[in-house]
Amino acid sequence: MADSSNGGIGGRVPLHKMFALADRKDVALMAIGSAAAVVRGVSAPLMALLFGDVVDAFGDSSDSSLVYVAASKNFDIIVEDVTYITQENVSCWTLTGERQVAQIRTLYLKTILRQDMAFFDTHQSASAGECVARISGDTTLIQEAIVEKVGRFIQLVSTFLTGLVLALSRGWLLTVVVMASIFPLMFIALSVLSRSMSVLSARAQAANAEAASVAEQTIGDIRTVVSFGGERRAVDKYNHAIEACCKSELYMDAVVGGGSGLFQLVLFSTCGLAIWFGSTLIIKKGYSAGTVVSVMTIIMNATPSIEAARVVTYRMFETIQRKPQIDADAESGLVLGKLRGDVDLRNVYFCYPARSEQMVLEDFSLRLPAGTTTALVGESGSGKSTVVSLLQRFYDPDSGQIMLDGVDLKQLKLSWVRMQIGLVSQEPALFTSTIRENLAYGKRDATENEMWKVLELVNADTFIYQLPKGLDTIVGEHAKDLSGGQKQRIAIARSILKDPKILILDEATSALDVESEKSIQVTLEKIMWERTSLIVSHRLSTIRNADAIVVVHRGKLVEHGSHAKLSKDRNGAYSHLIRLQENVQRKDVHDSIVTRQPQTSDMDRSLTPPCSSSILSLDGDDSMIGLASPLLDDDKRRAEAAVLKTSPKEESLRTLICFRKVDVPVVLFGCLAAALRGVLLPALGMLIASSISTLQHQPPSELGRHAAFYAQMFVALGTASLIVSLVKHYIFGLAGARVVQRVRSISFDRVVHNEIGWFDEPSHTSGAIGARLTGDAMSIKRVFGDVLEVLAEDMATVVAGLAIGMVANWKLASIFSSIIPCMVLESYAQMKFLTESVRSGKERYEEAGSMANDAISNVRTLASLCMQSTMAESYKNKCHALKALAVRQGITSAAAYGLASILVNCFHGACFFVGAMFVQQGAATTDEVFTGTTLQPHAVRGEVELRNVSFRYPMRRHLQVLRGMYLTIPPGKTLGLVGQSGSGKSTIIALLERFYDPDHGVITLDGMDLRMLKVSWLRQQMGLVAQEPVLHNGSIWENIVYGAQAGMSYSWEEVVAAADAAGAHGFISSLPSGYDTRVGPRGVRLSGGQKQRVAIARVVLRDPRIVLLDEATSALDTESECAVMRGVLGRLANKRTCVIVAHRLATVAAVDKIAVVRDGIIAEQGRLEDLLRLTGGLYTSLVNSTT
Repeated sequence: MADSSNGGIGGRVPLHKMFALADRKDVALMAIGSAAAVVRGVSAPLMALLFGDVVDAFGDSSDSSLVYVAASKNFDIIVEDVTYITQENVSCWTLTGERQVAQIRTLYLKTILRQDMAFFDTHQSASAGECVARISGDTTLIQEAIVEKVGRFIQLVSTFLTGLVLALSRGWLLTVVVMASIFPLMFIALSVLSRSMSVLSARAQAANAEAASVAEQTIGDIRTVVSFGGERRAVDKYNHAIEACCKSELYMDAVVGGGSGLFQLVLFSTCGLAIWFGSTLIIKKGYSAGTVVSVMTIIMNATPSIEAARVVTYRMFETIQRKPQIDADAESGLVLGKLRGDVDLRNVYFCYPARSEQMVLEDFSLRLPAGTTTALVGESGSGKSTVVSLLQRFYDPDSGQIMLDGVDLKQLKLSWVRMQIGLVSQEPALFTSTIRENLAYGKRDATENEMWKVLELVNADTFIYQLPKGLDTIVGEHAKDLSGGQKQRIAIARSILKDPKILILDEATSALDVESEKSIQVTLEKIMWERTSLIVSHRLSTIRNADAIVVVHRGKLVEHGSHAKLSKDRNGAYSHLIRLQENVQRKDVHDSIVTRQPQTSDMDRSLTPPCSSSILSLDGDDSMIGLASPLLDDDKRRAEAAVLKTSPKEESLRTLICFRKVDVPVVLFGCLAAALRGVLLPALGMLIASSISTLQHQPPSELGRHAAFYAQMFVALGTASLIVSLVKHYIFGLAGARVVQRVRSISFDRVVHNEIGWFDEPSHTSGAIGARLTGDAMSIKRVFGDVLEVLAEDMATVVAGLAIGMVANWKLASIFSSIIPCMVLESYAQMKFLTESVRSGKERYEEAGSMANDAISNVRTLASLCMQSTMAESYKNKCHALKALAVRQGITSAAAYGLASILVNCFHGACFFVGAMFVQQGAATTDEVFTGTTLQPHAVRGEVELRNVSFRYPMRRHLQVLRGMYLTIPPGKTLGLVGQSGSGKSTIIALLERFYDPDHGVITLDGMDLRMLKVSWLRQQMGLVAQEPVLHNGSIWENIVYGAQAGMSYSWEEVVAAADAAGAHGFISSLPSGYDTRVGPRGVRLSGGQKQRVAIARVVLRDPRIVLLDEATSALDTESECAVMRGVLGRLANKRTCVIVAHRLATVAAVDKIAVVRDGIIAEQGRLEDLLRLTGGLYTSLVNSTT
């Protein structure tokens, strides 16, 4: 896969590369299809030859039997053969097209999953969205080429070669002259068109892939997007990408139009040459008029271009043929007979490929003896998680060695190494499948009893038992249907099932409450017995029993020893961390963390209106009050993502035209150009008829002059065709591009403005939606552009043809007009076959596209589990399961196509016969406006109240999450929410953001029901930092200012101040590119702690009235957490309402009120000192469990 920025644009592969994955069955099918195409291609010159005989016969109609024989000679044989061959040709290419594209899709995904992590870090085009765009979009073009164009290509080559032989046999001199003139011109035209189409097609595909990447990131991280009001920015970014795509496609249409017109000019001019030179041969060489017409008609066949398919095949095969430096599928390498588990890092230096200027580990040496537990501690970004990545060989060190049982990791078989390692990461990745299938990734042959046993060990059995489908419950995309703690427990269970010799826990319990963490910690200590274990943790209480503790600072090992040994050094780094954490846990640091100032901030002043007796306004842009309604604003709700729910063929032209009413004049002008193009065909027929009459009946003395006149008329007609074709393609390309851009923009806009519950649907994953947005664009353009274009052109052809026929001979024209329905039937059957096969293919592969997106998004987890091949095999089975349906549809359509050909050819024969009889008898011839009064935004006080709130998630209606909850948060106060994982804390955050609405009860802001407030305005008042922070694929600067309020711009000083308050400025400044450093998809190039600090800076800069922190500091070490909370609360808590969800009780020690959530209700609430006085209370038990 060439990066869009490289020089790969315009690259092509040889034609045979398109069939590189064909097996013997495919070869047989292609051989039969090719033979059928050859035979069908031969039929066209034979028909032309017959036409020449008919011309001669009509020129001399004295003998009625001769007329009859000439008009119907061998026609029945040709009709039967052509009909059968047509069906065989289409069916064989349909079969092999489906088979080969399924193979390409599977191999492409397998190759992507095989790549090393450096590939994903350094290739912009390796994001999940762009890869899915390749799978869904590029393979569609390859399929079109195989199913439609290759067979057609062979057919036309056969037509050309047969025609050349027949033409030479009929009139070699005329053939040589005509060919000598047409070949150079055709070659030049084809070369220019081919090169232009290659470059433009590659540019369009690159822009389309960029749009797909934006869609995938936005939909996959929709909660972050909507919480920051980022819908408009996402739509703008998407629109920018599709605009670039549409521009390239518009240029392609212009090139196609110019090329098509140029071909017509060359062909028509060649006809003129044939007529003029033919008249000379008639006079001097005794040629007949039929011979001249035969040669002229045979040569008038063109060869289609398949450059677009060759370009995308180049891109896909470039990736397929790329061999990664770290190859998980490589069969080479040593496999140790018995693994002890000794791990040794020796003088390791390492920097990430995407940030080669910054050294992450420097002369790092560490030994992990077999069967012992080693803990890594240190500040965020110090290099701890990098050590984990190197141990799994996601990367190789720049220098130094990593040894396993004394053998360099590079010498060992990589898949075997990863099978010996079990990893639970800070952000656990579960796949969009069932809980059972996610556990099976740890052990494919695990029994149900084994699964329940490990789930019980990690305290996950209880909540899974409550699910109606139990282990067969689908977890949703990015496991969004589960809480953070539930996800981590399933991930830990998966790792336990793997039964690895080396166990790595990278902040594995950071999302768990203290009680659950203690319970699971006991389990983990049992599991780690006699295993080599590495623990990365900020909570020092979880690592005290480790055999060795290593303190890492800026990529270097600064301390190493047991807890007892390191804690003796009162001035050591580890002792400093212990004192800091113990102090935070014991002390009420309310006064030291939060200093409430009485002054009014800039935002307070901006939101406080001048004294006014009236607050009524009709200004809709700034209104905060909306009509009581579902989550979607009215202007986003006028049509329910119709484009995503309705296939292109079901969209009426009227609907599509309504998408862009201002383009109606453009469309009408295009229809006029198409009509003119349609008139040219009857005009050509009339010109040919007149030329034939001249060749037949003019005396030799007048023949040359009349032939020269008609030759000039052919050139004039060709020139007119060039102009009309260019205008027609450009105009319809312009209208089609605008409609596609408009439809895709509206579709994406409607998607991102859907309520969050809509994204919980299994069919609404980012992969499925992204594939549809990518794949349907081409179909929509066909429906709008091609249908109108063909309709206008064909209607003009029919009307003009009938008019000319009626004038010439109304009786014969009446008979000939009966062929029109059959011609329409044939055209419809052909279009139906081609469009239906492609459209149904796109729909069938949406689910497979979602699976591919899921796999690529979680490629590190797949690599860690050594499940790349398993995932690729599942994808292959998914694709092949859909193949039979496609084949049946293709064969049915091919049969209909063949039947239509029978009727057309029979009527052609009948017309010749009737015409002959007439001659014998002498009778021939397609903003939200809120009505009423709204309120102008006033100074939001920030009083939040939940009254008798009950709630179930849309996709888990069986599970009651909140049960009649009552909770009041006074304005300007800070509330801490604590409780076990899955108790409903994060659900409260989701309801405050109006990701969902409660089933019963009401949530109010300053006494007003949230459902009465405009959603976009409500979310502008809030700032959210989630437990798993989501960063978009851009620079650090872009991610911080992503939280900007609508219409706000920020200076460099303001951004730096926000980053400093979040404790992020230090590490950002140390990066070579500083704030311009790109974070990669979902922020993969930053550590977990660095991502959280950037996400917090984003909220600090937003300066909201209500601050929502959902485990916002779980990835930070204790010192960083204290500094960040001091900066954040010191800057934001002043006169702002804050809600903090935390498992670390020290995080909420300074809040105004603490609420303990249990089983969906508030079990206890009050100030810290009040809760501590409750003997046997829930909060007291949580405190006791931490000491």
